[in-house]
Amino acid sequence: MKSGVSGIGMVFMADFFKMWKAHVDNSEKFSALDEIKDDNGDGVPEVNRPAEVRALLKEVGNYLKSLGKLSKRDRVVLVKDAAYTEDGEHWRKLDHFPWEATPYASVFKFSHDIYPAKAALGTKGCTDCHSFGSLFFNRPVLVDLWDAQGKLHFEPNYKLLGYSKLAVDAGAFRQEILEPVLYYGIVVVFILLGLWVAFCGLRLDLEALSLIPAWPTGRLMLLILIVAVFGPAINVVLGKFISSDVLGYLAFIHKVAGVLGLLAALYLLVSRDEKGLAFALGIILMLYQAVTGGALLLSNNGNLRQVVFTLHDLGALAAVVLAGVVILWRSLRGKGSEEI
Repeated sequence: MKSGVSGIGMVFMADFFKMWKAHVDNSEKFSALDEIKDDNGDGVPEVNRPAEVRALLKEVGNYLKSLGKLSKRDRVVLVKDAAYTEDGEHWRKLDHFPWEATPYASVFKFSHDIYPAKAALGTKGCTDCHSFGSLFFNRPVLVDLWDAQGKLHFEPNYKLLGYSKLAVDAGAFRQEILEPVLYYGIVVVFILLGLWVAFCGLRLDLEALSLIPAWPTGRLMLLILIVAVFGPAINVVLGKFISSDVLGYLAFIHKVAGVLGLLAALYLLVSRDEKGLAFALGIILMLYQAVTGGALLLSNNGNLRQVVFTLHDLGALAAVVLAGVVILWRSLRGKGSEEI
């Protein structure tokens, strides 16, 4: 660092090489370099301990002085990424952009290779990134050339992206396990019911089934299923056949259906009709979905959204299961069955 000059100058590689060559040929020259050892046993001596840093800075300074390239006011420092030190113990940070490892080198590498569109992340679905086996969030990334023990310091990619382990695991659980159960499970259930009706005969009480909309709990269960149908469930059936714009409209419809469904549920709650345990559970789940859905609408925090999104889908799964069980129970038991 030259006095009165902004920035940090770099020692020419030729000077650095000549200094080391002189020491290798005659160990009495720049003898402090003997302090530099192979601490991690990889066969290459490295400068990472404070004593090694001080030894290197001392001899680099001596070599530059012998060439007349270093004045008394100049300082020799070691730069590591976005910080520098004069003694190996006290580090001062350098101004740099958040995405830069260091302001003194290019951190971007441009690749001119051309890949097919299907090679892009996300073409196979959300699980390209949001899955327990994906390395997108969990890939180790080098963040420091050495730590206090002189070893390379790696951190998972999600930390550099500003996410927590909880948020990443919640997203993986939702996309890899929960949503397939929620969406495809519903399809499988309806297929099995269709096969049962086809091969075992129609044993449903159609008259009781037709009376479900006149039953407060039945209306609430139908509201739950309607909100679910106009939600992400429709994406499973049509997601690969419609444009992203249409999917966006469907997401908006889901929000509107959710709000209207909640208002209708509250209206049913204050009505004087007889209600049972299933109705109470349905109201609780509707309120739960309203709270988690509202958090998703209002929050831009990535960590919070990943966790709340998973909780929202868990609530949706519970609500759909409740609605399906109640409607089937009523249909199979007949119109004279007791309120549940």
